[in-house]
Amino acid sequence: MAVTPAHAACGVDPEQVARSDVVFVGVLTAVAADGVATFQVEEVWRGEGWVSADETISVRASDEGLQVPPPGATFRYLVVAGERDGVIYTDDANTCAHFSFPWDDSYAAYRPTPAPITEQERFEAVGIPLLPIVIGAAVLIGVAAFTFGISGMRSRSD
Repeated sequence: MAVTPAHAACGVDPEQVARSDVVFVGVLTAVAADGVATFQVEEVWRGEGWVSADETISVRASDEGLQVPPPGATFRYLVVAGERDGVIYTDDANTCAHFSFPWDDSYAAYRPTPAPITEQERFEAVGIPLLPIVIGAAVLIGVAAFTFGISGMRSRSD
């Protein structure tokens, strides 16, 4: 398929990435005649509920610039998509709001930075819930304080 003027005019920017429902980096594996493109997802930037890494996903696309790679070649894309009625789409390409962009290393600057991990998430990551640890620590401190308080009272009475 040839690159259309609309495709050539569209560019990606950080605000567009931040506004979109689904953004991922993937390798194009197929383009069907009905406008459905299939990608092997490499990285998910937005839309974790809709797409996950190492998954194959179909995207309703009218991006006429998408081309199935010849044998032995890979076409990597930054897919900036929307979600509508449970379907991932890039078919409003005339507005450039959602599009599949052939990968360019400069797009790496648009990767979202991970949010700082909270203590709760850190403990849950290793399978330890934080609340029981906090309660247990508070109980131990209370028992220790009570025990030292009583032993201190006994030593004064001696």
